Amino acid sequence: MSLAIRWRLTIWIAAVLLLVLTAMFLSLRFSLDSVLSSDLDGELSRDLGQVSAQLALVGHPEQAELEEMRQRIVAMRAGLAALDPALGFLTAQKGMFSTLDLTPDQIRRLREDHAVYTAGARINIAGLVPSNLAAFAEALAAVR
Repeated sequence: MSLAIRWRLTIWIAAVLLLVLTAMFLSLRFSLDSVLSSDLDGELSRDLGQVSAQLALVGHPEQAELEEMRQRIVAMRAGLAALDPALGFLTAQKGMFSTLDLTPDQIRRLREDHAVYTAGARINIAGLVPSNLAAFAEALAAVR
């Protein structure tokens, strides 16, 4: 077999292998996305309850840890609602993030005056802990 034929055959095999690997990756990615995500306010957000249930079905060892995290996030949402009734809508939401109705000026004041960083009006509920819940609620009340 000539060198030119070997070279073409090698390129053809590499191209086919690349296509197969790409198809496998996309298939796995879409399968995981359908199991691990739900759409909340037009943004991809993980519903920890759904993920926890899926992991329980297969007996995954991290299922208990995930359920603990889900319960903690639910408690943070309930804690914020108890501290500020205007945040009561948070208890009906799911996922690690929530979007607040904040203006760009309010977001700037949260960051500059209260050292609270948000990605726009999106807050990280999973990043809250009981020790900073009251301070966070007070900061939100101060900028409204």
